[in-house]
Amino acid sequence: VFFIRGICFYAQTYLMSYVGQKVIIDIREAVYRKLQFLSLGYFEKLPIVQKDKPNNVQKQPEELEPAGGSAGEIEEEPLDLSQGTGKTPIYAVDPIDPDVVNILVLGVDATKPGGNGRSDLNMIVSIDRKKKTIKLASLLRDTLVPIEGHDWNRLNTAYAFGGAGLSINTVNEIFGLDIQRYVKLDFFAIRDIIDAVGGVDIKLTDAEITYLRSYGHKVSKGAGVKHLDGETALAYSRIRKIDSDFRRTQRQRNVMTAALDKVRGMGAIKAIDLMNKLLPQVKTNINTNYAIQLVREVLAMGGKDIKQISIPVQGTFSDKKYKGMSIISIDFTKNADALRSFLYDGEQ
Repeated sequence: VFFIRGICFYAQTYLMSYVGQKVIIDIREAVYRKLQFLSLGYFEKLPIVQKDKPNNVQKQPEELEPAGGSAGEIEEEPLDLSQGTGKTPIYAVDPIDPDVVNILVLGVDATKPGGNGRSDLNMIVSIDRKKKTIKLASLLRDTLVPIEGHDWNRLNTAYAFGGAGLSINTVNEIFGLDIQRYVKLDFFAIRDIIDAVGGVDIKLTDAEITYLRSYGHKVSKGAGVKHLDGETALAYSRIRKIDSDFRRTQRQRNVMTAALDKVRGMGAIKAIDLMNKLLPQVKTNINTNYAIQLVREVLAMGGKDIKQISIPVQGTFSDKKYKGMSIISIDFTKNADALRSFLYDGEQ
């Protein structure tokens, strides 16, 4: 009897293992074919080329003047795109640490889905594949930076002038980074992504709630954690008039962190299904195979805390005027050191 039971148990285990592997292989192949088809819509083959020599970005322009307000009061100036270059190639940069993947996420303030504009969101998502950590670094959009071929201007204009390539080149040049990949999405896509993950839970202040309610968003009174849908989360992430641009980038990271936490709490099948829904909403130069690999690794990281930083760091900037624009003037050396130390745990 025990012998027969042993044979049956062995056979059952073998069959379940075989069938399970076959099902997994079938699912994997189906998912791959699906993502490969979708990649035709989201994948952008932006050239990566060699650059002859780096720019010198340490010297600030002489036209800087004292500011007449704070970073929270900066208004957009009309932008002349007549000298825009379209899609600028990405300059090749050797990896600083092969285990650390840095991706520039650009949120474009287009007035209609798929349109062009400035990059209102400039955030580095850093994935350490060895230490199994995720980090977010916000770059203030009104930081005055040298943009190749376009003199000095706000960081968010680099995308308007030359697309993701010029944004990446500018960030790499200023901070000595090695970014070669990007994800670009407009704010309509951010709204849809939040809705796709079932909304996010964010801790709101009374001032933030008052602001959101004044624009018709249905948020209950009283400070505390609120569940926000995509439209409300987007409005929350763009608030700056009640305080500053630093607080706004913190709100952007709050939304990003909450969304990533939702994804990391999903099973593999749900996460892949979510990718199917979201890929048509973005543009990126990350190919299908690498995207699947990164998603798998992020899911495996579990619920570890996501570390955050905002650049410029405190004590390294001042509000100024440049050619009539309200801008943030930063110490490039100190901020490059701070950002690299954050991304690489002080090892670079």
